[in-house]
Amino acid sequence: MRRYSLFYFITRVSFHSVELAELMEMILAAASQTHTCHANVEKKKHEIRIYRFTCGKAKCLQDEVLRNQSV
Repeated sequence: MRRYSLFYFITRVSFHSVELAELMEMILAAASQTHTCHANVEKKKHEIRIYRFTCGKAKCLQDEVLRNQSV
């Protein structure tokens, strides 16, 4: 699997719980250690945004906000 594929996958995951969101955050942190880009997860009340930082510029990996679908 190419490194960018991990980011591609994560941006399309539906977050069903806070625990899953935290797990994804840890995966992103691990990926950023072996990747030239650094990843950051911004968590708000019912939204999660994932950003990749390249050369000091922040780019959102997904235009739409990932919705937290916890019941």
